[in-house]
Amino acid sequence: MFIKPLNRNVLAMKRWQVIGLVLLALVAFGLVGHMDAEEEERQAEQYCDMVKLWKESKGKAGWPAYDGERICK
Repeated sequence: MFIKPLNRNVLAMKRWQVIGLVLLALVAFGLVGHMDAEEEERQAEQYCDMVKLWKESKGKAGWPAYDGERICK
């Protein structure tokens, strides 16, 4: 029984497939980067709220400015 060898064209991806995968990867990285930036902003806002609460409650609630107050302006 003879097994026919695979044609190189079958194994090789076409250019448009490679371009499509690259574009898909770029879109995915863009979405992840955007979500990461939003999360960083949310955490900074929460940090500032907790530092403000710490000051207003004289240390009974919230948390101290362990990272400084330079971002809370």
